Amino acid sequence: MDVLQESHCYILHHKVLVIDERPMLTGSYNFTGSAEQDNDENLVIVDDPALAQTYLEEFERAYAQAQAPARCR
Repeated sequence: MDVLQESHCYILHHKVLVIDERPMLTGSYNFTGSAEQDNDENLVIVDDPALAQTYLEEFERAYAQAQAPARCR
């Protein structure tokens, strides 16, 4: 699996999973032991293919940008 660092000069804090282009999970949940046991986290499960597609398009945009990063000013 390729792991790339976000390439723009701003903070990115997305936590989204899209599974087979349909169910989508999003929220503050960090998928860590602390999130599971200690923190107050939220996780929303959405079954909306159109919304999942919007998130996939944003991922593709950010991924392409990370593959060819521009310099920050």
